[in-house]
Amino acid sequence: MAERWKIYLVEERETLPVRAVRPGPRRRLDPESPRLAARALVDAARRLLRRGPGRAGWMASYADDPVAFLLDTMPSPVRLWHGSGRLLYANPAAAEEEVPAPSAAAVRRACSGSRRFHAFRLGPDAFVLEVVDVFGGQR
Repeated sequence: MAERWKIYLVEERETLPVRAVRPGPRRRLDPESPRLAARALVDAARRLLRRGPGRAGWMASYADDPVAFLLDTMPSPVRLWHGSGRLLYANPAAAEEEVPAPSAAAVRRACSGSRRFHAFRLGPDAFVLEVVDVFGGQR
């Protein structure tokens, strides 16, 4: 048995036309921002390294250090290397792997397979941040 349908198209004038929302002007990056971000990263890594036994071996809370929280809880392996090749910090996901020191300390940014490097200077010291992509670059 065939059915018949009636379809009504109704124009609602009060909702037309829809205006496109354009993004506002981009803010300029404060020249101090990269240095402050680098300082926060290095300080958070040093704070996380103080955990463990001993007089200064504790960390009260992540409440005052969101960078330390992100470093410590990321599922991707993250390592912070000194420019000399010495490992300064490895998060729990990275601590399980045995990885040689990066050879990308001379470049600003580099990729090697699923490993990404970002080199930066903080005062007289050079650092390399390494993040391993858990997806292996296949997104």
